[in-house]
Amino acid sequence: MTSSAPEPASSASESIGRAARSRGRGRRGPVQLELCSLLDIEPKLGDGLTEDERTLAAGSCRNPLTSVRAGTWTLAPRPDRLGFLIVDGIVCRELALVDRRSLELLGAGDVVSPICEPEWPQLGGEGCVTAVTDVLAMALDTGLIQAAARWPSVLVALQRRIDAQRTRLSIQALIVHLPRADQRLLFTLWHLASRWGRVTPHGVVIPLQLTHDLLGKLIAARRSTVTLAVRRGERDGWLTRREDGLWVLTGEAEALTRTLGQTRSAPSSGHSLMLRQRANELITTTHALQASARQAGQRSPRR
Repeated sequence: MTSSAPEPASSASESIGRAARSRGRGRRGPVQLELCSLLDIEPKLGDGLTEDERTLAAGSCRNPLTSVRAGTWTLAPRPDRLGFLIVDGIVCRELALVDRRSLELLGAGDVVSPICEPEWPQLGGEGCVTAVTDVLAMALDTGLIQAAARWPSVLVALQRRIDAQRTRLSIQALIVHLPRADQRLLFTLWHLASRWGRVTPHGVVIPLQLTHDLLGKLIAARRSTVTLAVRRGERDGWLTRREDGLWVLTGEAEALTRTLGQTRSAPSSGHSLMLRQRANELITTTHALQASARQAGQRSPRR
């Protein structure tokens, strides 16, 4: 990501979103709009299809668009629905534990699903889904999935989208383990920029109104700590803020991220866990054999 290219043009899904939102404007609550093809909204889902297959799939994989006004979005779990594919807009999905909140920001091309009841209520606080902006989405229900099943590559591409979201959330969780707040801020903003950033001649603009309080929730820090981290970023030249409140990462941010983000060689935690599990299994097996030998010795007749 460099800071010399112009801002990208609007995608097809954004164009569809603006047109459909204008027809749903002024209505309260989620509103169903006209039918639309899944592959018209997300053409990349059909990358594994031939031209003829794409035409057939586009005609079969259709569902109404749903318009959701900015505000709380009540998504109740349903057995016949995977979730919603976001066509346009920004959605915040969050969970709370004690006085902490984890935030997941979703946008066009992402899948937003209902927050399920936790298996262990003691560790699960309240969860909510908020439409940060007016949102346009398509329900991924069983009818649409069954239609798409005729072309497995479409479902594989959709699953990869969901896996990419999980990876982004894992990276976000990993960042908060860094010891220094200014580094957590740098990596968090760069992580957001990789998904939302607009490249301009002055740097990468993050088109999200992120206050110090919201940044604190994202990097697991108090507001005062965030303020100090922001000042350090501005002093070191990798962070600026525009008059409209949007953050801008400069070229120095990219260079610093590359330098600090080099992963040091370390043993795999999964491999270590595997060895511990195997050792425990051997110990358990040894104890079982010893107990069996003792029982056999007790049963054997004495001479």
